[in-house]
Amino acid sequence: MALKRDPGYFKLPNMFVMFLIAFGMTLTAMCVYAPGKIPYHYLGFLGDLAKYLAYQRPRLIEAIWYMAVSIHVSEAIYAFYLAGQKGITGQARILWFIFTLGFGIGSLINLLKYDPDSSADPVGELLYEFGYDKEDDDLTSMSKDVSAIEVNKSDAEQHA
Repeated sequence: MALKRDPGYFKLPNMFVMFLIAFGMTLTAMCVYAPGKIPYHYLGFLGDLAKYLAYQRPRLIEAIWYMAVSIHVSEAIYAFYLAGQKGITGQARILWFIFTLGFGIGSLINLLKYDPDSSADPVGELLYEFGYDKEDDDLTSMSKDVSAIEVNKSDAEQHA
């Protein structure tokens, strides 16, 4: 049974996850490129850690930053490829690339969970098996076929 894929499928990441990833990437970038502009005292223990990494271990925070960026770029390229494999095209495919570039696994997880071959419409699947498309508006012929099935069923019950 060939189900129709949704070429426009896109789902935003969880808002909390988006906030955490954006905050983490921004803080890491600022530790590398503008450590003097970070308000460390407002960040509690995270501010202490960021200040330590920015001033005492700058090579380590640079490695963390470049690794995070390369992982996000790799995930975005994979998301673009995977979206194409799952039948997602056009603007939705570009959105998967952009959001995965920005939010990494937070966005990619939604694409990985998407199964274009499953359907949330079991009635539509059943009708499709009997040769009716979801767009088929010929309900009278369908109701005649259903009546014929019911008649055949009642005939079988009488003979049993």
